[in-house]
Amino acid sequence: SSGINAEYGHDMTDFDHAAVRVFLTLLADKKMEDIEPEMFRDREVHKMAVTFKVDWLRQDCARWMEKRITATRGNTLEISTYCFEESYYILIYALKRLE
Repeated sequence: SSGINAEYGHDMTDFDHAAVRVFLTLLADKKMEDIEPEMFRDREVHKMAVTFKVDWLRQDCARWMEKRITATRGNTLEISTYCFEESYYILIYALKRLE
């Protein structure tokens, strides 16, 4: 398989094409201003940051999620639900890595 090899046996061909484009743009820019919520997990930008060990992007993803959570105060149920689901996903993923 072609692509960049990484931990967990993944390479770039394992991910959604749109997410790979966003991921590569973020790597070139060396910063993450904002991304669409569906790019965070559904399209796996955060997962690529973890898989390919891009620490600064992992930290930016965490800050992005923190901003989303903080912004939920007084917002719609839909936004609050999204933040809860993403936070729960991150917690479960972190716990699995500790096993």
